Amino acid sequence: MAFDLYSLCPGGTGKKIKFCCTDLLGDLEQLDRLIEGDQISAALQQVELLSQRFPNRACLMATRTKLELASKKFSEASATSRQFLEAFPTNALALGHAAVTEAIAGRIQESAAMFDKAREAAGADASPELVRIAATLVQAGAQAGHVGFAQSIVEWMLDRSLGTAEDRRLLAAVVGSSGVPAALRTKMRLHQAPVGVAWHAAFEGALKEATDWKLAQALSTFRSLKSVAGNNRALFTNIAILCEMLARPFEAAEAWLTVASLDESNAGTSAQDEASELTGRAIALENEANPDRSPQVYFERSLATLAISALEPTAIELLEDKLRHSAACEVAAFERSEWVARGAAPPRSVWRVFEQSIQPEHPARLLASLLIFGRQTDREPEAVLQGFAPDVATARTIVGPLLGAVFVVNNA
Repeated sequence: MAFDLYSLCPGGTGKKIKFCCTDLLGDLEQLDRLIEGDQISAALQQVELLSQRFPNRACLMATRTKLELASKKFSEASATSRQFLEAFPTNALALGHAAVTEAIAGRIQESAAMFDKAREAAGADASPELVRIAATLVQAGAQAGHVGFAQSIVEWMLDRSLGTAEDRRLLAAVVGSSGVPAALRTKMRLHQAPVGVAWHAAFEGALKEATDWKLAQALSTFRSLKSVAGNNRALFTNIAILCEMLARPFEAAEAWLTVASLDESNAGTSAQDEASELTGRAIALENEANPDRSPQVYFERSLATLAISALEPTAIELLEDKLRHSAACEVAAFERSEWVARGAAPPRSVWRVFEQSIQPEHPARLLASLLIFGRQTDREPEAVLQGFAPDVATARTIVGPLLGAVFVVNNA
């Protein structure tokens, strides 16, 4: 980029060079030419010399950290980043570079906290350099398995229209291709404040903080409401979502288990289904927090292609009729609009699959959800069973013969 006296300081001070580092204008131009010419080593040597002559200058510290990271001199970058942050603790670039060095060191939670501060410090004026830092963190978070953190940065970029549309599309693809567990693929949305409660205003304030991308502040406010709200479903849902976004999987898992326990206490079968899904999400998050941990139960998805000819449009209705007349299956309501809203083809029908108890006094046990999809332009009609692995295995023996189909495990 071309520098002049009215260019913004590349150190993230928010000031123009004329009012910040006018004495370094020629040096900054020379550094820029070296970087543009891909002479990273020469640029790094130059900025090291300049740093000795002009200590604690934001533009030099930011450039030096960036060049050390580009040269894979991670320990040096970490040291420079610390100095930068100590000298400029509210500087968005200093906070952003600190987030990158924390991520490289494998401290994703600390990285998320730093980037949250960087995002807040930048406000509506995120610099191109901070956007590049964000892209780096998306990749680091996705590679480390912290899906919520990586996805939240992409959502921030979308919300603020940062980077190009192609950049955002590619970053979303990075997250999507990082092996997202099936239990974490459902997009969870923040809940609105319950009506008629004394803490409504505080809840609304926390929501406002979250939508302004002040995630740590929002989480702190929601946590403070536990003492007055008790085990409120909306409260713990929002705590869980924010913890996922801030790379705090253990706390997120605990919050989701609280929500699941509230659902389990409800009599409705729909609530029971929701409880099972949220428990699966909690297990996936605990595994995200500790990849060496082996969960006792895995969430599983099994697929089966339905042998239905395109010349028999009513054949799939006949299969659904078999399900309707089976004591092991019960039709379940679902929101077609939610599928359409996220760009997914909705199923024709959704069912709950039960295991009948041998003892009449014991209720049937819910095993899995069954989704029936009609023919699409890119796929044949299919059935999907999902739930916890041992239960899905049992459900396959019930549903397979009814549909005349063979289910294959597919957690992709």
